[in-house]
Amino acid sequence: MNVLTGRQICALILSHLFLCISKTNAATICPPPSAAREIVDCIAQTHPEVRAGELGLEQSKAGVGSAGMVPNPQLQVQYAVGKQLGDELLQSQIVLVQPIEWGGKRSSRIAFAEAGRSITSANLTAQKIDARTLAILNLYRLNQLDTERATLDEAIQTYQKLVSQYRKRPRLTPEQETSLGIFELAESDYRIRFLSLEEEERTLATFFAVAGGYSLDQIRKVYPDQPKNWPQVSGPESSVNGSPELLRIVSERQRADSELQSARALAWPTFGVGPLVQFQSEGPIRGTLFGFQLNLDLPVFNLNGPGRAAARKGFERSEVQLESFRRTESLERQAWLKTYEDSKRLLVSMTSSKTLDKKHEKTEALFLRGIVPTVLIVEAHRQRVDFEKSRHDRILRTLESLWRIYRIDGVALEQEPIIP
Repeated sequence: MNVLTGRQICALILSHLFLCISKTNAATICPPPSAAREIVDCIAQTHPEVRAGELGLEQSKAGVGSAGMVPNPQLQVQYAVGKQLGDELLQSQIVLVQPIEWGGKRSSRIAFAEAGRSITSANLTAQKIDARTLAILNLYRLNQLDTERATLDEAIQTYQKLVSQYRKRPRLTPEQETSLGIFELAESDYRIRFLSLEEEERTLATFFAVAGGYSLDQIRKVYPDQPKNWPQVSGPESSVNGSPELLRIVSERQRADSELQSARALAWPTFGVGPLVQFQSEGPIRGTLFGFQLNLDLPVFNLNGPGRAAARKGFERSEVQLESFRRTESLERQAWLKTYEDSKRLLVSMTSSKTLDKKHEKTEALFLRGIVPTVLIVEAHRQRVDFEKSRHDRILRTLESLWRIYRIDGVALEQEPIIP
């Protein structure tokens, strides 16, 4: 039989821990996607905040069980020995007391823990919606970055050609020198913008790597196209009773109510009752007594009036917060719906990118023929780049509005994440 050394034992333990950690990490990494929807659905489950929220929910569920536990019985033992008139005197007592709660103490504790579990559950739902929405917006944004980079790269190459042509000329007129300076400035400006897009892409890549273990190469294979068929959304008459924020406030009201019930229950004394056995001996005389013991708190000085008053005010405050939030969320939904409908109409009526590209190519051809002045070709490139960025920003704003409405309606986790 081979005996392992201390170093070998430590190595085995470390390797076992490393294997366990590797398996745990592998379970939180998403598999290679075959569609953009898979990325969104997986991140909604594996995002670090979602995983932390799930652990918090498990903790809250355990707290409900803990709140419902019955108090353990108490064992009391007394023993005394001495002498009286030359005789040995001994007394001992054993008491088993079971605390009994009444007045709703246990039920109010359970209700408080259940309300806490509901709050944690609502927070977890909000975290899943946030992760899902952020994944959707970031997917579309990554696709937009490629388009914007291509537009900037085309403009940079154009200015590089123009700058090279002007610099090859032996002499430049004052107008040409001015044009050369404008082209160099525009090229530098677009290079700065190009670098900003690269930095933004790295930020988005970090999000997908942390949230689901995805690489940019995996994501680029399943890029969603920019939305074209925007879905219809119901009007202001839609219910706003399903948002996670509203559910959380409703649960906070329930918790305030349980605190009020607990304050009322504290006015009732907790008593303990149980059997008692007492042994006595005085010299040769011995005896055993049987009985019971009752412990009872007497509500002489107070009935927890201040505690009940404070809990009552807390409950009234929670009711005011609930009613205020209902009105606020209803108004917010109307505002998001207005933003969504206006943005949708604008995007549908916009000129397509292909049409703009054709017009831009025509303008550039006219410039190369000397028909269009320098200022117009510079303005054409600037407008094209700015328009592409503005259009993409509006698309993201429209998507955000749509998912805000879904969130308030309580259906954000049920909707198709990718719009065709």
